[in-house]
Amino acid sequence: MSPFNTSLCLQWGGHGGGPPGGANAAPGGANAAPGGASPPPFWRNPRQNVGTYLDGPAIARRLPTEGEEHELAFHSADDVPSLVSKRGRTQRGYYLRLHLTKAFLLAARLFLDTWEDVTPSHPVAKLIQYNPWEPNLVESFDPRILAAKAASSKYAEDSPNFKQATRGPFQQEWWRAMEVKLDTLRELNAWELVPKMPGMKILPSTWAFRLKRRPDLEAKKFKARFCARGDRQIEGVDVFETWAPVAQWSTVRTAMVLAAKLNLVSVQCDITAAFLHAKLPPDEVVHVHQPPGFVEDPNCVLRLNRCLYGLRQSPKHFFEYLAVRLERQGLKQSEFDPCLFLNKEYIVVTYVDDVLVYGRSEKAIDGLIKRLRREDILLRKEGTAEGYLGVQVERQGNRTTLTQPGLIKKVVEALGLCTKYSTALATPSEKAPLPRDLSGVPYTGSINYASVIGMLLYITGHSRPDCAFAVHQCARYTFEPKRTHVAALKRIGRYLKGTADRGLILDPSPDLSIDCYPDADFAGLWGHEDPQDPHCARSRTGYVITLAGCPVLWRSSLQSEIALSTMEAEYVALSTACKDLFPLVDLVKEIARFWDLPIDQKTGLHVRVHEDNVGALTLAGLEPRRMTLRSKHYAIKYHWFRWHIGARGRHGVVLRKIDTAEQLGDMFTKGLGRVAFQRLRRQLMGW
Repeated sequence: MSPFNTSLCLQWGGHGGGPPGGANAAPGGANAAPGGASPPPFWRNPRQNVGTYLDGPAIARRLPTEGEEHELAFHSADDVPSLVSKRGRTQRGYYLRLHLTKAFLLAARLFLDTWEDVTPSHPVAKLIQYNPWEPNLVESFDPRILAAKAASSKYAEDSPNFKQATRGPFQQEWWRAMEVKLDTLRELNAWELVPKMPGMKILPSTWAFRLKRRPDLEAKKFKARFCARGDRQIEGVDVFETWAPVAQWSTVRTAMVLAAKLNLVSVQCDITAAFLHAKLPPDEVVHVHQPPGFVEDPNCVLRLNRCLYGLRQSPKHFFEYLAVRLERQGLKQSEFDPCLFLNKEYIVVTYVDDVLVYGRSEKAIDGLIKRLRREDILLRKEGTAEGYLGVQVERQGNRTTLTQPGLIKKVVEALGLCTKYSTALATPSEKAPLPRDLSGVPYTGSINYASVIGMLLYITGHSRPDCAFAVHQCARYTFEPKRTHVAALKRIGRYLKGTADRGLILDPSPDLSIDCYPDADFAGLWGHEDPQDPHCARSRTGYVITLAGCPVLWRSSLQSEIALSTMEAEYVALSTACKDLFPLVDLVKEIARFWDLPIDQKTGLHVRVHEDNVGALTLAGLEPRRMTLRSKHYAIKYHWFRWHIGARGRHGVVLRKIDTAEQLGDMFTKGLGRVAFQRLRRQLMGW
């Protein structure tokens, strides 16, 4: 008789358990062990016979009676988890009491944390959803629980809450920072102290703290910010419109490329107490509790005169305030990016309170800053574009390099790859795609998967397009990552560890050309996931758009519809890429008109779309424009760009055939080998 033919029988509830019928079940009953003895709390073979909660009711079953058929969880010694199989052969009659390790229990989905300390009256009970088949199993929880976990990490010491700040080792520094902030707010007449009235809608107030450190981690500056709890605002009562734009990074990189071609000088500015510049409209009455720790009269509240940090409408009112004053200086707001302001002397890019100014000379930029200060904008000059929005910008002549070594270091530390045993890798992903791995082992370690993904997305969106495909693969599984997904995440970290000082090189060519490289991977997950799962049939779109040979916009994502052929997948990718291409072309033309750049087709601006699929290229270039029997089912959504190709063709938009080996979009759709990856990376990023 094989030692793996007896079922593990557990009645799991909370952190205790026992056999069905109780530990003292009568001998000879349905749940009795062979020989009539009462079954032990853990049967001698530690395995599940209950499946996972994704397969149905996850309730422990009774032992099979004589002659009754049952399905085994493991069919051979090779199927037993490694934590158990390493114990060696178990002798008959030997019961494995108290020999199940915590590591083995954590490896089984049924034995994960049951959150039993969270009673229905607990504050976070409403944020947790339990499995309908088994009330002891947590199926999902609110993302704010992850935020709470992050708040308790080692990074929280630089952003303490009010209690931590006022009782910690730097309490004197934090109290001083709060006093300085309140003095500034009183000078600006940010509020009025009014009596508290019955029925008055009053928002809670809070303090936000931030400790800025030097590179050697010594304390540099203690910042305190008095904020209103905008999450308590009610739309239509104390908040109405809230939308406010921020600059797209494709616009920032476009400005950097054109500035290099025009030999412009850059200056980065910061607006002190940005939101407080804007006044609240008379019809928006907002009352806020007095600052914690500085209550003057407990029977009074603050009626705000100016926008306070935390209010949902503050970004909108501040942007309107800033836009009006920039237009007074003769700067025109762009039609294609509302955060870009232009005239014949300046290019100004705004990102909330961070302002990037390009001009013909530093003296001219200083003149603009002085005039804006007279317009009641507290601009503070911070040097050149180096360090703009967390990206190190190094410019040597016409060559600009974008790097993020500090954030990459944080990623490496968060993944635990700081040791010398974590060697660097040549590529960020394997050649095989990363599947969902529904039957895989859930990850229960200490790595904050969502936090690392957030940092990687910021890196790939600003300076490292070579990791875009690998990061998007892992980002798909942020909610419930498996061990395989964490392994893929660590591979990205090891690749970045070896190239931490590298980044995106913007070295514009003499001609002002725009090139688009769209590509698609048709049903790339097929064969790597369950063929019955429709997700495995989805294709991937990837493309990169370059200006004067410099990447300014890129993307890697799954297509929303399932394509029926390679040609259809490529055609969808071509159409999707054109959605970003045409606005970028218009933006470049708009800047070129202000700065007298050559945009005539014969002398300057050329727009080329490089496609490596003959079918998609033929369908896109059919004249007269028409649908075929095999393409009409996706006509409405994806044929739209053909009209633009025809209308813009007279101005330089050309479709071209390119060899697959030279298709830059290939690295945004699939994992590549070392040789192919490094060849395309050299063409794309310059190293």
